[in-house]
Amino acid sequence: MYELIDYIRVNYINITFGVVIIFCILVLISMLNINFDKSVKKSISKIVTIETMDQNNNIFDANFCKNNIDTGKDNSEMCKTLDKETCNTTSCCIFTDKNECISGDKHGPEFVDDNLQFYHHKDICYDSMGKCPS
Repeated sequence: MYELIDYIRVNYINITFGVVIIFCILVLISMLNINFDKSVKKSISKIVTIETMDQNNNIFDANFCKNNIDTGKDNSEMCKTLDKETCNTTSCCIFTDKNECISGDKHGPEFVDDNLQFYHHKDICYDSMGKCPS
C-alpha cells in the first residue's frame, strides 16, 4: 500500500496530465458528435425484377389495351410503338400490309383506310381486297 502512495506522490504531475488529456479527448468527442457504434444499418439500394421468358399473350393483351384506356392514351399512338409479333398479340391493334401496327380489331382498323389490302389480327390474316398472302 505504501508503494502505491509513494508512486502517486512521485508521479502525480504525469498522472494529472494524463487525466486532463483523456478528459479533453472525451469532451472533444462529445462536442463533435463522433459515434464509435459499429452497427451499420443496411438497406436495399437497388430492386431488380426478374421476369421469365414465357409468352403469355393474354396477360400482355389485357394489360396493354386496358392500361391505354385507364390512362387515357390513344391506342393508335401506342400501337405504332409495337413490332409485328407484339402487335399480333393484342386485341386492340392490327398489323397492316404497310408493315405498321395501328389500332383496330378483327373487323379492321379503327380509322378507315381505303388503300388497306390486308391486315393481321392475332396472327389471322384478313383481306380487304382479296390480297391476303398465303
